[in-house]
Amino acid sequence: MEPTASNVKKVIEESLNCALPNSEKNLFELGYLDSLQSVTLIVKLEKSFQVKLSALDFADDANYTLNNITDIIRRNARRN
Repeated sequence: MEPTASNVKKVIEESLNCALPNSEKNLFELGYLDSLQSVTLIVKLEKSFQVKLSALDFADDANYTLNNITDIIRRNARRN
């Protein structure tokens, strides 16, 4: 699957069973994620986009926006 914002959004929405309101909203601040759900989401994203994501990519909670997650996946896809 191509790591476009719409595809990433679809995977996130399916994984969290929610509808994302905005690409800049933080998933923790919106209440969609807690620490356990973040690990589950990262695994789902890795499988969906066939990339290996680093825990360092997500060490900062500010990275949990649709735009930032999409950028992280694209960056890691180029490395793989």
